[in-house]
Amino acid sequence: MEKFFILIILLTYLFILLLIKKESLVNNDNWSQYRLGDIFKYWNNLKYQKYNFEYINSIKHKYKNSIGDLYLKKNKSRKKNYELIKNIVNEKSKNYKNLPKSNEVILHLRIGDSIKDFKNGRFIYNKNYATRLEYIDKIIPVLKNKNIILIYGSHNTESQNKINLNQIYIKKLKDKLKKNKIIFEDKFTGNPDDDFIYMCNSKTFIKSGGGFSKLISQIVQKKGGKVINPF
Repeated sequence: MEKFFILIILLTYLFILLLIKKESLVNNDNWSQYRLGDIFKYWNNLKYQKYNFEYINSIKHKYKNSIGDLYLKKNKSRKKNYELIKNIVNEKSKNYKNLPKSNEVILHLRIGDSIKDFKNGRFIYNKNYATRLEYIDKIIPVLKNKNIILIYGSHNTESQNKINLNQIYIKKLKDKLKKNKIIFEDKFTGNPDDDFIYMCNSKTFIKSGGGFSKLISQIVQKKGGKVINPF
């Protein structure tokens, strides 16, 4: 009986941890600090990142067989190679059963460092990284009568304040969609490679700010999909 109660306590604890992870909107621990957008453009921006060889050299150990790892191993020229990324995505996509359908619009949201603060009912954004709520108003007609898939996740270990800001942002965006009677669903996986492959197979993709979303946009177009820029 005592072992049974210990098991129940452990299961409850694990459930709480999973709930906290989901509510925090942060990627799974083993993907912390994985930045595919930065990996893709690293050698291009070498003059700005000479101090950061540690990060690029850690990919093969920390994120073995990830898209970033495969890209670095196969990209002998060290120049931006969109075709190589597309080929890696196509190969990995063979193992995915659930990819976007033709009537689904994928809305990517960059959270984490994209929101600085929330004051007097308004967000203060960090540069052009975030899909500002007012941008959504411009694309409401595109979203009507479609199934919208929301994808988001932060690669950083967030402070509680930043977690709260992310949650407020996501809630207000969802409220806006509900107000306009737009059908949507979340696809928070905590795995940026899974998200990347899913989004790269979009038939219609709405980009966010930053290199990750820009890279996805390029691959979507190369695969014959449509990209919408709300900025």
